Amino acid sequence: MENKSFNAPEESGLHYYLFHLVWDDDYYGESIHGFKLTVRE
Repeated sequence: MENKSFNAPEESGLHYYLFHLVWDDDYYGESIHGFKLTVRE
């Protein structure tokens, strides 16, 4: 994810996402984020 943004889908309903982030510039670390997104018409 180079542009550090996320576009929501246009299709209505529940969407589930899992992001695995790793950074190693000034600090080293990683994290995992899971979430659901509800898109309505």
